[in-house]
Amino acid sequence: MMVPKHHQVFGLKTEVVQVLLRIFTLFVMLFYAVEASADAVVVKADEIKELLTGNTAIGNWNGTEYRQYFHANGTTIYSTRNSRSSLGKWRVDATNGTYQSLWNEGKWDSYTILRDGEDLLWLDAGQVTYSFRVLSGQQLVWSQQ
Repeated sequence: MMVPKHHQVFGLKTEVVQVLLRIFTLFVMLFYAVEASADAVVVKADEIKELLTGNTAIGNWNGTEYRQYFHANGTTIYSTRNSRSSLGKWRVDATNGTYQSLWNEGKWDSYTILRDGEDLLWLDAGQVTYSFRVLSGQQLVWSQQ
């Protein structure tokens, strides 16, 4: 069957062009993701424990602002604005050098922590990064904004 000319770009079907553009866009995004984190270094297990114990991480996770406190006894409190806090567990896996958390008696999820200059990043299993910073002590109270 002949495809009308207005449904072709450079002699290719529009659907093929759309797929090629998506693949190209993906490669560009991956290139810049690798470029952005080329200077990032993995934070070692002992540094993770020192960084988090007794402190609060704040950041943005998939568009949601959060605060998370890491108690020395291995409990953690995760809080988002205008919602109930969640209680979980945390630990550092010295063998893999990763931070791990457990919520609702599920499974332990592992995250690598990266330091890129002054920036800290959670790196999940899907290679997605989320930036955060650490505040001294327990700072779970949200300001009235």
